[in-house]
Amino acid sequence: MFADKFQILMKKLGFNNKTLASCAGLDPSSLSRLRSGSRVLPADSVTVVKLLHGLFVYADDTGKTDELCSLTGADPDSGESAIREAISSWLYEGHSTDSGSGKDHPVSARKRASRKQFGDRFNVVMEISGLSNIALSRKAHVDPSLISRYRAGVRSPISNPEMAKLISSTLFRQIESAGRLEKLSGLMNVRTDLIDESFFAEWLCTPEHQKDESITSAEKLLGAFESMLIPHEMTIPEDIDILSEPFDESKNTYEGYEGLREAVIRFLKTAAREHAPELLLYSNQSMDWMTGDPLFLRKWSLHMAACVKSGVRIRIIHNIDRNLDEMNRAIISWLPLYISGMIEPYYCTLSSGSLFSRTLFLYPGHACINASLVAGTEDHGTYAYETSAPALDELLIQFNGMINHSKPLAEITSSDKTLIPRGDMYIIQPMPSLLSMPENVAKDLDSEIIKERWSQIHDHFVSSFEYRVYECVTLQEKEDDPKDTGYIESIPGSRKITYTKDAYKDHLRNIISLMNSYPGYRLIELPEMPFLNMQLIISEDFVRIIRTDEPVISFTFTHPLMCHAFVNYAEKLTGHYKTDRKSTVARLKELIG
Repeated sequence: MFADKFQILMKKLGFNNKTLASCAGLDPSSLSRLRSGSRVLPADSVTVVKLLHGLFVYADDTGKTDELCSLTGADPDSGESAIREAISSWLYEGHSTDSGSGKDHPVSARKRASRKQFGDRFNVVMEISGLSNIALSRKAHVDPSLISRYRAGVRSPISNPEMAKLISSTLFRQIESAGRLEKLSGLMNVRTDLIDESFFAEWLCTPEHQKDESITSAEKLLGAFESMLIPHEMTIPEDIDILSEPFDESKNTYEGYEGLREAVIRFLKTAAREHAPELLLYSNQSMDWMTGDPLFLRKWSLHMAACVKSGVRIRIIHNIDRNLDEMNRAIISWLPLYISGMIEPYYCTLSSGSLFSRTLFLYPGHACINASLVAGTEDHGTYAYETSAPALDELLIQFNGMINHSKPLAEITSSDKTLIPRGDMYIIQPMPSLLSMPENVAKDLDSEIIKERWSQIHDHFVSSFEYRVYECVTLQEKEDDPKDTGYIESIPGSRKITYTKDAYKDHLRNIISLMNSYPGYRLIELPEMPFLNMQLIISEDFVRIIRTDEPVISFTFTHPLMCHAFVNYAEKLTGHYKTDRKSTVARLKELIG
């Protein structure tokens, strides 16, 4: 029986639910149901396909491929596809592997459609439509490189519903007007008369991870980093003298969101005009008061820029109870200000509960916006504008009490320091990293900053490979420029340096050596980089995002929810493109020549 054989695999290979689920990209509860035998899924179901891949990955990572093949009757030299097929045959011996799904039922079509990655579906639909990358990009008003990354499968529009709707609508209308719905029907495996624009959009843009909001959240935040223009200094349009606008200094209470907005503008004007040394900000209420009104958001941004230009430092405590979407909205709203170096973001490690919301915006010794309200009533609540010394002293004590239970949310610097996670690590960048660079290549580099960084990393070399290290890169083909290849890993504070061909080949040789010496180290080849001009280091301890455009800026986040979301994103990406060790080594040897 399937469940009995699954138990045999667990005992023989020595994995547990959590370990295998991580390799397979599945929830551990799905594996528990398979183990119990409460349900035997078809062999071509999404869960089982992922399970087979996870079994192969686990065996390949831990050096137990021979044991797995011996048990299931597979040929160890036959490659992943044949080994997975053998595992499936062994597990399902005595079971029917037919899914029994019908062609014409739209619900069945939706279920079958989800078995393919977005990139696979999108690429074939593009071919049916007859549109080129450039033609679709013009119709959708996006860069052609983004369409290329969609086709390669390294990006999807799932985190941007408006983009997903625009692209699916454009493609469907093109296919319909070209009289190619029959071809689309064959691809979707559903009758032509059942296909409409809405059904097509759901089929094309509903991903396998549709229920995992953390992956979508990570992609959305990375998209904001990619598209963000980094100012060298905070700027305010010359024709707007925002600080000269008058406000009522006699008011001490403000009502609802409109009142809060009025109070905040008064608060920021006062701080900017008086060149306040510091502002202390905390709020765990919904951000709708700020982001729900685009005109106010613009006004808020200008006043915050005025504060920064006036030399005002800002300490803000974000609330750990915020969900990922709210965290994203907060971070994206604050990104341009973070770059200034005048913002210190924190997150409070104590839960604030869900019954009450608290807002505390403090200009020590001068003014404070203060409110404690029942959650959900903020748009009807009263916000006090405190200016009396005793009240301000008491509110400062309260803010400092929160700071004592807070940790830095992000570190934004133009320099970089070495961070080594205490667990699995994912490196996602265009070229191989300094971690896998051989010593001879590092010594020959014409950059003292990069040499120093390489030495720091290799001081922790062995501890890095105690865990899994996945290095996700795009590789240069042999027919590329005969003299130089791409840039060495970007380091904040260092100019860009290119590899020589010989140095690049030495790096690839060292990667082969690492893969043979350290079971946990793997190179993952990506067809294209999912996000341009960006390097990522992802772990459960921290997430580092390095913008490689000038000026090079490093962002390091430590919020546990954000780290978990990025790990889920990295696991999905590596799971889609990871090949077995032998195939990877063969590919590297082919490039070395």
